[in-house]
Amino acid sequence: MWEDQEDGSLGPRKTPQQKGIHIKDRDQAPHVLADWQLALPDWQSYYAVRFKSEHMIGIAKKWHCDYASVHFNRGCEGTSVGLPENRAALIKAGIPTLAFEGNMADPGEVDEVAIMHRVDVFMHAHGHQKLGD
Repeated sequence: MWEDQEDGSLGPRKTPQQKGIHIKDRDQAPHVLADWQLALPDWQSYYAVRFKSEHMIGIAKKWHCDYASVHFNRGCEGTSVGLPENRAALIKAGIPTLAFEGNMADPGEVDEVAIMHRVDVFMHAHGHQKLGD
């Protein structure tokens, strides 16, 4: 769970208790839980490409990433919604980004050799050599 911090960085989301919310009765509990769940970046990214792009860029900057990768997941199309736009936003933000296809629902459908070749070409294009070469 992430949220924007006061200084504009990305940090861990405060729990309801940390925000001073104390659940007093059964009527309030589902509302607090719904608020927590609806704030999950995963849910929002299904519907708002811009939000998902900003979130990905925020994570990359927080962790000082030199590169990023995006997985076009044929096994869960929802997670791939907006990925071309997300990749473009990462690149525009100065984060070189590798895209690859796979299928978390059917690992047998994945062309691991092709993916590894794609990674090798990407890394070579950014000045890195394979280990052992």
